[in-house]
Amino acid sequence: MQIASLAEVGVTNVSTSDTIDSTFAALQRAQLARRGSFTLEARIAQLDQLRDSIKRHESNIIAACAADFRKPAPEVKLTELLPVLQEIRHTKKHLRKWMRPKRVAASVGVLGTKSYVRPEPKGVCLIIAPWNYPLNLALGPLVSALAAGNGAIIKPSEMTPHTSKVIANIVAETFPPDLVSVIEGDAAVAQKLLALPFDHIFFTGSPAVCSGQVF
Repeated sequence: MQIASLAEVGVTNVSTSDTIDSTFAALQRAQLARRGSFTLEARIAQLDQLRDSIKRHESNIIAACAADFRKPAPEVKLTELLPVLQEIRHTKKHLRKWMRPKRVAASVGVLGTKSYVRPEPKGVCLIIAPWNYPLNLALGPLVSALAAGNGAIIKPSEMTPHTSKVIANIVAETFPPDLVSVIEGDAAVAQKLLALPFDHIFFTGSPAVCSGQVF
């Protein structure tokens, strides 16, 4: 694949404040509506679609990582693709058990009743990916977010623009935008995203990038 053709892969988002706000609002609305329908089977179906899309885009991912920081193909396969595919496989194997309510002892105030801890989605997640493992640390956390029944916005690193575009393309062809969306941009875009009331944030990188935000 020619590196020049990567411009045709994915869509660069113009991440204005209005775009960010409307994207987040759409995910919030959909998350409330989805709480009763995002079943085990539905979550596994989304994970399967993500796996298939990653495999279809393998050559694009390898070319993008080479263009961004000369990462060789064997290293891309080992550190970017394999961990995400293994995470999907592991999650699918255990998800039924993870979603199952767990019986716990009743407190004194409710003696004579049965008590359970029931896993429930947090809501809408933000995933801020770093430049050094741009695909692994964008789509790996997405596996966890989807498995837990959440929606997500991914903010790829602006320092790996080719990989960012491939991630945007994978997400756009795999998920409805009110389940998973990609917002591209620089640190200012990250700050706009961090000002929103996300229910959970996945972040790997320098604390300086997020100006002291604590998660």
